[in-house]
Amino acid sequence: MLERSNQVSVWVTIAGGLQFSYNNFSEIKKKLAERQNKIGDHRGVKYICIINNKTLAIVKRLVDGGFQVKHIKSLPLMSFVLTDKEVGATIEKMERGKLVQSILFVNEPQYVKHFNTIFEELRENGIDAKHGIEDIEAGRETDEELADAK
Repeated sequence: MLERSNQVSVWVTIAGGLQFSYNNFSEIKKKLAERQNKIGDHRGVKYICIINNKTLAIVKRLVDGGFQVKHIKSLPLMSFVLTDKEVGATIEKMERGKLVQSILFVNEPQYVKHFNTIFEELRENGIDAKHGIEDIEAGRETDEELADAK
């Protein structure tokens, strides 16, 4: 799914899902970031997640790896990964980064467009991860206040 994409969007609702994504797909996503930065044939990997003390270390690694990360105060319970060709979605909690047992994959263009619209709307309203990281590390903001920092 990811290797043959032209873009990847990841919407992760809980810390365990972010850990799962990082643990299982970081090498593929690094290759995609290289395709974006060196070759120019990929539009990048974008994340929407909640940045808090539980996710801070992973978010910092993603940002340092060249991924685009935005913070949203709260997200619906479904997590998904979206490319320009298909969607993979789950409602599992993925606690402590464990592998999901149930995931739905769809390559129907209408669903891809629908999930992309949702992702882009949330992303537009999100806070850039660098600002969220700085605020948490400096103790200027609580996790709940980050969403108001736009």
